[in-house]
Amino acid sequence: MKADSFQNPKIKDIFAKHGREPHVLLYSSQLYTIKNFLLDGSAGAFLFKEVAAMENEIVAIPLKEPIKIRIGLIWKKDKHLFSDTEKFVEFAQKYHYKQTK
Repeated sequence: MKADSFQNPKIKDIFAKHGREPHVLLYSSQLYTIKNFLLDGSAGAFLFKEVAAMENEIVAIPLKEPIKIRIGLIWKKDKHLFSDTEKFVEFAQKYHYKQTK
């Protein structure tokens, strides 16, 4: 992902914890570019498992200790939400509720 993305400091902290420093060739948020580097065999990458699963030629190796990232949804109060957005928010709220039980 991009150098200023939330994931990078977490990944670098894990490397440091194990006395390592990653050799970064490229920071990119362009999945097409990242996939091309992977398919060419030029590099490895940290991707969400759902992204890696979309490409049959990419081999995903799960981490022994998954990196957990908390995310949040925000929207402007008292503004109209499109029905698909509203459905997604409702789904996310139900899923979050199940996870916290």
